[in-house]
Amino acid sequence: MELKNIEFVEFYVGNAYLTSAYYQQILGFQLFATKERNFINKDISSYVLIQGNIKIVLTSSLNKNDDISTHVLNHGDSVKRVAFGIDSIDELKQKCIENNVTVVSSESNLDFRSLEILTYGDTTHLFIENLSYKSYFNTSYIIHNYDKEYKGIGLYDIDHITANVELGSMDHWISYYKKILSLDEMLFFDGEDLSSDDSSMMSKVVWNGDNIRLPISQPVNKGKKSQIQEFIEYNSGAGVQHIAVSCINIVETVEIMRNRGVEFLQISDNYYDDLESKNLMKSYGINSLRENNILLDESNDGLLFQAFTKPLLDRPTYFLEIIERHQTDSFGKANVKALYNALVNEQNKRGYV
Repeated sequence: MELKNIEFVEFYVGNAYLTSAYYQQILGFQLFATKERNFINKDISSYVLIQGNIKIVLTSSLNKNDDISTHVLNHGDSVKRVAFGIDSIDELKQKCIENNVTVVSSESNLDFRSLEILTYGDTTHLFIENLSYKSYFNTSYIIHNYDKEYKGIGLYDIDHITANVELGSMDHWISYYKKILSLDEMLFFDGEDLSSDDSSMMSKVVWNGDNIRLPISQPVNKGKKSQIQEFIEYNSGAGVQHIAVSCINIVETVEIMRNRGVEFLQISDNYYDDLESKNLMKSYGINSLRENNILLDESNDGLLFQAFTKPLLDRPTYFLEIIERHQTDSFGKANVKALYNALVNEQNKRGYV
């Protein structure tokens, strides 16, 4: 059994129409498909947006008692499901049986077979075995005409999806991914890598050895509540903290987003002074990185550029990471201290203790 790709990420939101407008006008997505309210489908609206290989699904409901509205009430606008392409639903079913994994739903038709399972918090994973050339959305959505050459703001793929889980549960979920999805452990950040003077967290990354990377983080008890504990409390449990999206040119993409009103985490001047002293700048001028709060990591095999938005919601939960890789699978270990401190500064501004 092999995971092939991340097909899409679906958010449950309070107002899918307005949220889709934000993704189109601010983040450069196009409308790919819709499921609109009508006399048969009275309650649910859903919009599928596309940019490069990225598909984002935004779904809302008028029925205050259904799973969608309950999810939004408990968690705010947040990721409900992550969908993966897979080569064998039968093998996945067998692994779920052997490991007592909760199956939420399954479907089979001439075009695809699918299986949905419960993961951390109220999040689910949907697995799709495509049996034809048709999109998964052909069966229940209206597919719109869209420009396949459209570049948007330069985003083209999902690099990784990071989950935050409760204290003591990270290793359980790492084991879950290894046993159920045959993923390998890639990287580990301990409490010293991700810490400030009075708070800490730890993180592990699993991957398929290629294009699917799934970091999982948990809080560490160290005086003050960490950013992970803050997320869990505001999110009412575990969930997806951020999605990292790959871009062609991070300076151009971040500048477009900033000009459209997106706020990014403020990185300390000391970080950039250190970059200058190490003479790490090769592809961009130091001022472009400093002005746009872009981090740079140089590993043995390449360069990694990263920028992190502030939370995109009223709750300090979900945010975006913009990432540009050059011949590296690194997660920017040299950057984690600067990033963690930036997040702590945002916590302090909110008065969270």
